Amino acid sequence: MRKLKKYQALFKKINQVSLSYLFAMDYYRNEYFFVSDKIKRKLGVRFCSHEALLQSFQLHPSDHLIVDSICRARRFICSQAIEERKKYRLVNNFRICNESMQYMRVYVQHSILEMDKRGNIWLSLRKVDLDPDQEANKPALSFLQHVDNNEIIYRIHGNEGNDSISEREREVLELISEGYVSKEIAERLFISEYTVNNHRKSILKKLNANNASEAIKKAVKVGIIR
Repeated sequence: MRKLKKYQALFKKINQVSLSYLFAMDYYRNEYFFVSDKIKRKLGVRFCSHEALLQSFQLHPSDHLIVDSICRARRFICSQAIEERKKYRLVNNFRICNESMQYMRVYVQHSILEMDKRGNIWLSLRKVDLDPDQEANKPALSFLQHVDNNEIIYRIHGNEGNDSISEREREVLELISEGYVSKEIAERLFISEYTVNNHRKSILKKLNANNASEAIKKAVKVGIIR
């Protein structure tokens, strides 16, 4: 509790002069013990509990590599000697959709503040900055770095362009949005109905959508179809 109060006081001072948004996480309680107040105004977040923040933002369909990178970083860090684990920083650059249904590109730096006696992550800090380059089609980027020698442990780039959705998949999705069923799409594109259904499955997977309606909404939002 004493350490939490120490960090809270420190982050409160930093928050008054910094343009960054700070999120400090307590993994034991699975909740943020400090969140910059100004993020509510700038990013359109009403609540700042851990669950509310997760619900408030939606990753761009092409940027889910960020989730994989976070898991990969954690596995790597936990494989290192305990005294080395706090010396790594994960940096992510990606697009999020806020409650106003607008995509914004952000930089997020993940750092470990404290670990328990077993070397498990206890407290962590996420420093969030808006990217000055708000290019909508720039792919996501993630890298893990050693803070002492600046060595890059790994670097992951997303796909360039619109979502890795192929041109044929875009045509299929466009026709779905116009109300055509698989048989009609197959006839219009001169392909088999089986192929159309395979494209439909691929589209749902790439857009991380549960159904065609959700896929259409996401595709319109990111400019794949109109």
